Amino acid sequence: MATSKLANAINETTKAGVTDVEVFNDAVAGAGLDLEPYQAGSDFTPWGKSFTQNPKQLSDYLDSVAVKYANVFIKVAKVQNPLSRFKRGLIPYGGKLESVVFDTISPKVFRPDLVDGAENPFTQNFGRVVGHTYTTYFDIESTNTIQDTVDTIYFQNLTQFNTFVYGKIMQLVNGAMLDEFYNMKLTLAKPIADQMISTDTVTNIKDLGKKILEWSRKFKYFRRDSNYDRVNQATMVEDIEVIMPVKYSVDMDIDFLMNAFNPEIFRNTKVHVTEVDEIPDVWEYNKAHTVVQKDIDDGFVDKREHPIGSVIEQGAIARPNATDATKTLDGSKVGAIILDRDALQAWDSLPLTLSTINNPKKRYTNIFANQKTALMFVQSLNSKAIMCNFD
Repeated sequence: MATSKLANAINETTKAGVTDVEVFNDAVAGAGLDLEPYQAGSDFTPWGKSFTQNPKQLSDYLDSVAVKYANVFIKVAKVQNPLSRFKRGLIPYGGKLESVVFDTISPKVFRPDLVDGAENPFTQNFGRVVGHTYTTYFDIESTNTIQDTVDTIYFQNLTQFNTFVYGKIMQLVNGAMLDEFYNMKLTLAKPIADQMISTDTVTNIKDLGKKILEWSRKFKYFRRDSNYDRVNQATMVEDIEVIMPVKYSVDMDIDFLMNAFNPEIFRNTKVHVTEVDEIPDVWEYNKAHTVVQKDIDDGFVDKREHPIGSVIEQGAIARPNATDATKTLDGSKVGAIILDRDALQAWDSLPLTLSTINNPKKRYTNIFANQKTALMFVQSLNSKAIMCNFD
C-alpha cells in the first residue's frame, strides 16, 4: 500500500515506522473526534464524507496533526534554512536579548620598590565591557485555506488525504522558514553595508581562498582589528564559521581545493563552512521618508507596518528601488563571511506555531502559522567579509 508524504516525513525524522492508519487514528483520538477508528484496507469515503459534512471535525483533525507533529514539520523545513545552526532556542519569559563581550586587561610591570601610594591595593580598574549589537525582529503570520466543498477530491482515500494535509501545512512552514532564512542573511548583509563588518577585496578565486584561510587562522589569535568595537578577541577554532554563496563555493571546490592548495590544508582549519544561495542586496532609506499612497501601490511599503503618513527613519532597510532609498550593498559581490559562531544569533520569543479555525458559515478551514524571532549580530565579536571584484 502506498504511503503518504505525511507518514514518510514522520518516519524519516523520528524513525517511528508508523503507517498512515496509525497517524490518522492517533490524530482522531488526539482531537477527541467522535469517529470510528479507520481499518487498513477499508473504504475511506465515509470518513472523508464526515469531514466534508462537519467542517469542525476537519479543523480539529488538522489542529491535532499540527500540534502532534509540529517538530516533524519544522525538521523537514529546516533544510530550507542552512543558517538554522545559529538558532539558540527560546528567549526566557520577560528576558532581554543582549550580548556582553569582555576586553582584555594589560598587566603592568611589577615594582616592589614603589612605596609612594601608587600601588594602593584599593585603586579601582574597571575592565572594558562591550555590549553593542545590531538587533532586528522577524515577526510573521500566514494563512492557508482549505475550502470544504472544493477540496473534497482529496478526501477519497487515506493516503491521498494525509498527503493533502501534509502539503497544506508544509506550504506554511516552508514559507516561514524561507522568510527566516532570508532575514538571517539580511542580518549579516546590513552590518556589511553599515561597515560594522569590515571587508577585504580580492580579484580572483585563488585569492578568495587565501583570504578565507588567512582570517580563519588570524581569528585564533587575540587581536583588535577583527571586530568593529576593537575588542581584543580570539575565537576558538571550532567556533569559526565561514558562510559562502554558491556562486563562489562552486568555483572554490574546483579551482581552489583541487589546484591552488592541498585540500587537507583547508580541511584541517576545522572551521565550519555553510553554503547559502546568495547574500541579499541591501537598500536603505537615505533620508527620513513619509509614506504616501504611491509607496503602497508600488509595493515598496506594507501598509500594515507603515500606514500612510508614518515616517520611516533614515537608515532603515528598504525594498529595492523604493523612493528615497539607495542600494548600500551589492550582495553578489560578497564572496565569504568569516565570523565567530556567536556573532550571529537567532532567538525565538514565539517559535513557529501552527493552529486552525473553522468558518462554518463559509465552509472553509484556515490553518495559521505564527513566529516571532529576534535576530542579532554582535559587533564586538570577530567577523570579516571578503568582497569579490572579478570584473
